Amino acid sequence: MSRFRWRFLLLPALVGLGAIVIPLLAGCGGGSDQVIFLTVRDRPGWGLTGRIAVSALGGDGNLYIWSTNENGGGTRLLTSRRTDPEDPAGGTDPCYSPHDGGDQIAFAGRRGESQIIYRMDSARGESAGLTAVTEASIAQAGPGSDWQPSWSPDGATIIYASNRPDGNWDLWTVVVANGNRAELVSDPDPALAGSEERWPVYDPTGSGRVAFESYDKRSRDSDIWLRQADGTLVRLVGDATDTFVDGAPWWSNDGLRIYFHSNRGGDYDIWSVEVATGALTQLTNSADGDGFPVTEPDGDQVAFVRGNEVWRMKTDGSDQKRVTRVYQ
Repeated sequence: MSRFRWRFLLLPALVGLGAIVIPLLAGCGGGSDQVIFLTVRDRPGWGLTGRIAVSALGGDGNLYIWSTNENGGGTRLLTSRRTDPEDPAGGTDPCYSPHDGGDQIAFAGRRGESQIIYRMDSARGESAGLTAVTEASIAQAGPGSDWQPSWSPDGATIIYASNRPDGNWDLWTVVVANGNRAELVSDPDPALAGSEERWPVYDPTGSGRVAFESYDKRSRDSDIWLRQADGTLVRLVGDATDTFVDGAPWWSNDGLRIYFHSNRGGDYDIWSVEVATGALTQLTNSADGDGFPVTEPDGDQVAFVRGNEVWRMKTDGSDQKRVTRVYQ
């Protein structure tokens, strides 16, 4: 399955916009209140400074990382613009560091032979330089790609999805300081042999738990799993017989709930699950395809993607507000 197909097949309203062209911004973006039109393609990141980072189409078919304030203004282009069609640039899956004021953004990108995890300054972006977090050379880890980074609460480790070295998507961790990698989760249950694990995220309370999505390539459905601190794997949402797509989990700040997108209500909407009981709550009900939730650090809001735009709402689903505007 191609990169864009498996990354976006979950939300039909987010697919098929590759021909849309939006103007690239000169420099670092618009004024403090000016809303720039962006076509958002995957999970946003929400930083400690109140800014939201997104991966959006950049007019040349490439995905670039931008940041905005919580009302969609003050847009900054954080990754370098591509000057040659053959040169790699841009990036996806931005995630702010949870420490030191959120001064770093981890993201997936390609600047050489291989798609890897980088980190950059959250305010100045790539203009201040990039640091490779996972291997910069294919030879070091085998052919493949690294995606979907998420920081540990102390900022020392990043967990991510990778299809190195065998082509199957599993979960890995990397120590930010020295680049040491370790495989954390692969094929969580014999009944799901051949599954793909993706969208991992650490419990922000420091419990050591990791939530992630497990995608069954045969049935094309997915469930939400937990990896406990002792390594025990627990299926939290879904079962071996249902056909729902439950994906892209994100923890509440207190570690009591997990937000995710699901089509179990018909359309793709945002849901939450109580970790202790497994009780489910539907938070949105839109025909536009809601997905990729992420919580406001130390706050009571959830950002998510609806129809290629970023929206935000209270954690109970109320007070839904549009943040960015899709280019039409």
